[in-house]
Amino acid sequence: MLARRSVVVRAAPTFARSLSTSTVLQSPTPTPRRKVDEKGYEHHFKDSVAVAPEPAPAAVQPTTAAPWQPSRPHEKYLLAYPVYSPAELDAVKVTSFEPKTMADKWARFLVKKARWAFDLVSGYKHADSDAARAAAKKDGKGDDLSLQQLRDQGYLMRRDDWMLRILFLESIAGVPGFTAAMLRHLRSLRLMRRDGGWINGLLQEAENERMVRRLLEPPHLLTFLKIRGPSPLFRLMVLAAQGVFTNAFFLSYIVSPKSCHRFVGYLEEEAVHTYTGLVKALERNEVPEWAPETGFRVPQISIDYWRLPQDATMLDLVRAVRADEAGHRFVNHTLANLGQDDPNPTSFKHASATVQGTQTGFSRDESIAWAKQVEEEMTSAKKAGEEEMRKLEERK
Repeated sequence: MLARRSVVVRAAPTFARSLSTSTVLQSPTPTPRRKVDEKGYEHHFKDSVAVAPEPAPAAVQPTTAAPWQPSRPHEKYLLAYPVYSPAELDAVKVTSFEPKTMADKWARFLVKKARWAFDLVSGYKHADSDAARAAAKKDGKGDDLSLQQLRDQGYLMRRDDWMLRILFLESIAGVPGFTAAMLRHLRSLRLMRRDGGWINGLLQEAENERMVRRLLEPPHLLTFLKIRGPSPLFRLMVLAAQGVFTNAFFLSYIVSPKSCHRFVGYLEEEAVHTYTGLVKALERNEVPEWAPETGFRVPQISIDYWRLPQDATMLDLVRAVRADEAGHRFVNHTLANLGQDDPNPTSFKHASATVQGTQTGFSRDESIAWAKQVEEEMTSAKKAGEEEMRKLEERK
């Protein structure tokens, strides 16, 4: 067998020198060399050969032009939120969850007492003229008082009375969802497992109650702040109420999350009740300051958020807010029926606004069935999309 001879070809020294000294192949900036120790590990980049700094960019000339603003900027960072049809807005009803446990009864008792105290402090009166006239007749003032007389004598809610009540309610409404989401987030980190869609759903609820603009403010609150600004005393009252309620809800949620969601569900029932009274008053034109004939305009932020028509009235706005509160009522009563390790059935797809407006929530069995239905729909949609893509590829 013939032995192979290895031939080593070496480049000529002059050719090697020409490559190393060529001004065409060399980079004007020397490449940093990494230092390697005896084990083959590279040293930190700070130990490498220094690289010449890049030249500073040319100074930007100042301009007096107005900064560019995207269209509807508040929608760039919002989570999913519903847009309602007229039929869905009409379907919202005043409903109440029948308590089944002592915790449910205790939660409803607390909400009723809180409602009574708030009515007393805020001076809440009768929402519609029929109840106001009945109260006036009971007091011996007859049943033929005019609308203005009922308002002047304190039997009927005026515009400022409604605004005071709404502003205070919406200042507190964003607390439960965000507080519960924070605690669920910490629980997920502590147990090192997924949360099952609770955090996202609770944040959606909290964001529906507030919108980021300068500060974190509820869109409902921001909407009504555009209509009537609060006084310093009112701001102080809100600060105190938020401080007490946030800490109380935080501690209560640690002890019993189910009871807290039941409490919020009953709280949202009262919100639906309040907004339903305002809807009836607006339909009867009993708040003349908000009548379309006066030229009152709904704030643009509300038109953008709820996709209302440009000529939307105060009645259209309040109906949309009431539908939101009905959705919160439904979701919180549903979460109160679940275990802490159960997945949130509304995390991927909410029930229709008609269902949320007429029912108080899913039971645990209904939640499981709904989650399976949504999963099947998503799986079918995914398969249909993959099949469509396959057909498109075959056509190519």
